[in-house]
Amino acid sequence: MSLDFLLNAAVMVGIYYLLASGLNLQYGVSGLLNLGVHGVFALGAYGYALLTQPPGSLTAFALGLPWPLAALVAVVLCAAASVLLVLPAAVVDSRSRNAYLLPILMLAVSETFVVVLSTRNGLAGGFAGLFGIPQPLADLTATMPPERAAAVYLGLVLAVGVVVTLAAGALVGSPFGRTAKAVRDDEVEVRALGRSPLRFQLVCAGIGGALMGAAGVLWAGYLTTLQPSGFTISETLIVLIAVIAGGRGSVVGCVLGSVLVFGVLDQATRFLPSAITTAVPGARQILLGVVLVLLLRYRPAGLWPERPRRFRRAWAAAPQRATAAAACADRQDGAGRAGHEDDGSRGWGETTPVPTKASGS
Repeated sequence: MSLDFLLNAAVMVGIYYLLASGLNLQYGVSGLLNLGVHGVFALGAYGYALLTQPPGSLTAFALGLPWPLAALVAVVLCAAASVLLVLPAAVVDSRSRNAYLLPILMLAVSETFVVVLSTRNGLAGGFAGLFGIPQPLADLTATMPPERAAAVYLGLVLAVGVVVTLAAGALVGSPFGRTAKAVRDDEVEVRALGRSPLRFQLVCAGIGGALMGAAGVLWAGYLTTLQPSGFTISETLIVLIAVIAGGRGSVVGCVLGSVLVFGVLDQATRFLPSAITTAVPGARQILLGVVLVLLLRYRPAGLWPERPRRFRRAWAAAPQRATAAAACADRQDGAGRAGHEDDGSRGWGETTPVPTKASGS
């Protein structure tokens, strides 16, 4: 196992972790099941690649932008696209939106986008794809050996991953994040409290789409080549497995799930004997499916499930204390009414005779 292989695997884990973090915010926190992760991923990658192409290239949107500006535009574009795809679901009943409409809509739009990339040669090269995509930090790593350049790129991916992890942890633990989880668990109660569930879902959809776009930018910059065949529904399902395996709504669980799925299982399939991979072409998917079934059987909440804080447990116990206090008040009120009725039966001004101790004579 060479150093180059380890660096490449670490970069892939970091990029896919960004995808899993985006889906965790959408599905794990706010309850928006997105089956079009591969479409947003492709939009970020192709958006960055096209914007950095020199003017006069045989592709659309060839503006020759510097890589930081192109990356920013691609990330914002992915965030806006995610929000715009969630908005049409707002006109449908809340239960139908969460369960049916949004996943199908995202999947359909993503598949359509990939087909357009494949068939329109003048847009992004068609099936042949794009080549010679500028790599971030290329000026810094141009004279470095390949392994050292890969290590520098890994540092960039890790830096982005650390920032995303800290920001996601702060967001999930904030009042906004707790309300978004309440929308995920029971949207009707959130509406009853006067909050708009759509607002929280749109914000989570936008942030999640931005993270998926950032993953696409880093992916395109690392490979420097893109082909539409690399963006399929399989990528979305594998990212979903990572989120479920780690723990839905858990930031730490998202890290663990990404390492398990992309760093251990996905890389382990590369060392399978050629006889097995030839006889079973879908060995990777079968292995991931078996692991998912085992996790759902023995760890249904994930490797690191979200844990309620103390004030959440106190909040959950508050209705019980309120019910007990109300019952005690009812008993006291009932006793008071009984005493008043007893006094009224004797007439106005009468008093209850007080027994006296008989004196012995």
